[in-house]
Amino acid sequence: MDARRGGDRGVGPAARQNILSQYDANGNGLLDNGERMQLRADRIATWQATKAQVVARFDADGDGALNDAEKLALKQAIQLRIIEGRDAE
Repeated sequence: MDARRGGDRGVGPAARQNILSQYDANGNGLLDNGERMQLRADRIATWQATKAQVVARFDADGDGALNDAEKLALKQAIQLRIIEGRDAE
């Protein structure tokens, strides 16, 4: 996470500090290669777990993948969640 090397790609100050507090093992204020690899591995694991939850929720036929109808149901659920979020503001 070094701004000089493009490491901040859209990450705000609070999120950057949170990432550093979790992954900057040597405390130098930057993420070295090993620390970045751990961050990447954790993000991939989180993404895979989220994907599995989505498939489990919307896979109506139980085949382990989302067909067009199931993808449409997912898209509609996302749109509804966005609309409800806007209404809550």
